[in-house]
Amino acid sequence: MCNTNKVVLLVFCVYAVASSGITDELAFTYLRWKLNLNQERLSEIASGQNIGATRSNTSNIRPDCKAFIQEFGLRSSRFIKCSVDNARPFRFCEGCVVHYRRSKTVYNDIVENDETLDNCRKELLNSDRVQVITSVQRDIDKIWENADCKECFSSISEDTNGTVHYTLTKRTVQFLTVYRNFTHCIPSNRTHNNTVCENCNQFYMEMNKMFDTMLNDPLSPQHVCMDIVDMMNYTRLTWGEQLKCTNVHKEYTAVLTIAVGLLLLPPVFYVALAVYGTKRTRNLIKRQIYTKLNRNDPWMAPFQNYSKN
Repeated sequence: MCNTNKVVLLVFCVYAVASSGITDELAFTYLRWKLNLNQERLSEIASGQNIGATRSNTSNIRPDCKAFIQEFGLRSSRFIKCSVDNARPFRFCEGCVVHYRRSKTVYNDIVENDETLDNCRKELLNSDRVQVITSVQRDIDKIWENADCKECFSSISEDTNGTVHYTLTKRTVQFLTVYRNFTHCIPSNRTHNNTVCENCNQFYMEMNKMFDTMLNDPLSPQHVCMDIVDMMNYTRLTWGEQLKCTNVHKEYTAVLTIAVGLLLLPPVFYVALAVYGTKRTRNLIKRQIYTKLNRNDPWMAPFQNYSKN
């Protein structure tokens, strides 16, 4: 049945394959349907036939436009299910990128539908106030953007066969490598007493450094792929609360020493001033009193005159 070139039968094939849950055959059928549809519509335009002649007599929506609805409903529902399945632990971006791209592709096909063909865009997106399809895709895009998923990928594309290709950024790959090393280090060292903190500290420090670099990136400050943010949060939780590992940044030792010294300098100065300043004042007062007494004493007069001579 699926080898026929008639639009109605091809739409039925899409529905039948979608119901059976066979993803690869569904994508192939849908793509082949789009190619055949374009060829048929262009042939009708060239021969002067009525483009709207294929409208179903039992429905207000053409079968070819129904295929858009069915395909978008299938792909968007798979994205929603994927997002829920990957919500905790949060691995949404990399786990659902394929479903996101496929949903986006079908929606773009509807938006970019040529008026010289069937103009499904007007019939599906602009026929009512609610605009369900547009609202669903807007919510999908919002989830994707709120998770800063674009920070994980350098490129995302879908080829003519419906295969999604994506490439992770270089720093994402580096972070995932260190994260895997850290997660492998913990169970392999837990069998020994107090060695996990010492042996895994290098990976933990490296992860923190890489995460801080991404977080303070001047090109996208405070925007890090949520997959990485979740990995870092749970790593710190595991390191501090579960493993009870205390981590001292050695490079901060000198800075902390100088800071403590500067904080202690004013109190030390004022204490020293109070102690030695008071003692010196007392010595001056005693010397002045002694001098005054000597001047008023008649027995000291000959010695004072002798000293003057």
